[in-house]
Amino acid sequence: MEKRWMSGPLSLLLVLLLFSGCSALEALEQLKEQGGSGNSDSSVSESVPIPSSGSEASPAPESAPAPSSGSEEVSAQEQAPSSDSEIPACPEYVWMTEEEDTALLALRDEITRSGNLVGIAYMGYVDSESGEVDLRDYVAHSELGNQYPFLNTAWLWIGEGDELYAIVPGSENVTITLFSADMTQSGEYMVDRSMPIEGFPGEVQLVKCNVSDLYSNVLVSVTDGNETIEVYPGLSMEDGRLARDPGVYDFSIYETEIGEAEVQDAFDQLLQTEEIQMAMQQGMSLMYTDTTEMINGQVCLVFALGTDHDEYFVREAYYAVGGGLIYAFDGIYGVWTALGVG
Repeated sequence: MEKRWMSGPLSLLLVLLLFSGCSALEALEQLKEQGGSGNSDSSVSESVPIPSSGSEASPAPESAPAPSSGSEEVSAQEQAPSSDSEIPACPEYVWMTEEEDTALLALRDEITRSGNLVGIAYMGYVDSESGEVDLRDYVAHSELGNQYPFLNTAWLWIGEGDELYAIVPGSENVTITLFSADMTQSGEYMVDRSMPIEGFPGEVQLVKCNVSDLYSNVLVSVTDGNETIEVYPGLSMEDGRLARDPGVYDFSIYETEIGEAEVQDAFDQLLQTEEIQMAMQQGMSLMYTDTTEMINGQVCLVFALGTDHDEYFVREAYYAVGGGLIYAFDGIYGVWTALGVG
């Protein structure tokens, strides 16, 4: 009789091993609360990520938890989730180093002291075909990624476009939700709210978006339960900086302003290259992006080569000029390659 009583929990535990992420841990906790009763009717719910058309979401890479002493007992609720799980980790299982935690707390303090609900930073232009590996590498080598190391393990949303933004809730109670957006012919935003991408409360997010310079293709909804703001992340056409929105704290890192003469000199250098001359003869245009890149220890001005339509400019290639050299951006490997002396 005793052996039959034991077979129920053992069987249930074997089933639990087939589950991953939060659901298995929750079910295990339910079993413990029942005191090992053989009731097999307990329901186990799975967390399934919400799909998004034309984009893909990637959970933050998990880092290993700090080792515990042999005298401490670690419960199932305190253990990190399995690394091979396809289900995003629950918020309580996001492990952060002391350096990352300190930087995040300091930034959140700046956001709240400034009276804002969320912090957003423009991280720079990236290749429109960049995948997760390329974007993670870009963040790791960026100035923002070095100053705010928690961005290297942030949740990543990959949409259409070539601009990368970091979004940081002002507190652990603030939730970020993303919606796909478009612009109608009459110049009004059209938002698809049928497939929201909702993060966990307090979750930091990286967003790749924006095909056009004139409008954003993503709506960011920010709420703390009492106040809600909606933001279309993008750059201002006036100064090339993050567009100003109420409730948003801009923590972007901007380079020193570049003079018009320096921009013109770089533009003239680019016009001397054969591949750019051929592209412009075919109807393409060259545009200064109002941004710079640190390449081989040299501040370089970044230009975009693309097609200039009546209402927007489509970037197709990037070039940088600095220190007498011209660089082309390799979208496959995510690196700048020198073309030669300008």
